[in-house]
Amino acid sequence: VAGDGPTILFLHGFPSFWFSFIRQVERFSGEYRVVAIDGLGAGKSDAPSQSEEYTLEAMSEHLEALLDDLEVDLVHLVGHDWGSAFALGLAQRYPDRVASVTAISAPSLNATLHALESDPSARESAAYVERFKQANPPLLVLLGTAQTIYDGAYRPLVDDGKLSQEEGALFRNATSDPKRTNAHINWYRANL
Repeated sequence: VAGDGPTILFLHGFPSFWFSFIRQVERFSGEYRVVAIDGLGAGKSDAPSQSEEYTLEAMSEHLEALLDDLEVDLVHLVGHDWGSAFALGLAQRYPDRVASVTAISAPSLNATLHALESDPSARESAAYVERFKQANPPLLVLLGTAQTIYDGAYRPLVDDGKLSQEEGALFRNATSDPKRTNAHINWYRANL
């Protein structure tokens, strides 16, 4: 939490944690109260093993409780990837609490589900989800998933100078715990 003014809540996607919004937090904290959280199972948040805890409905309730705890009546939501789905879900469930939603690189969950039901090319492009859903922490270790995540998502950003070596190390550490990766995959198991 940083700054003062109207509240912006940043919600990250998979595989990430709150730090993915550090530049936005720094930029907007002069005009807004900015909050960037670890989504359930990510970073240092709780990581329940039951996938039911990660449903859109449950996550919306978690976010509403956070807003209550922060004494925020009206919030601007910014989500990336799964964070977009959760932001849009919160806006659909509690519209009186949401001033605006910015969804980056993911549609609402109901739009995703509709596309998966009606569009064969959407099902084909999302085939990896079924493989994800079969994973478990020991298998994630055996498959070298932590290295794969880092090499695919964060090493290119370090190599291009978009993240410093230190920032890259933060992402590597945040995404290297198989229990946390499994929790992120629970987002898929619970909702798709």
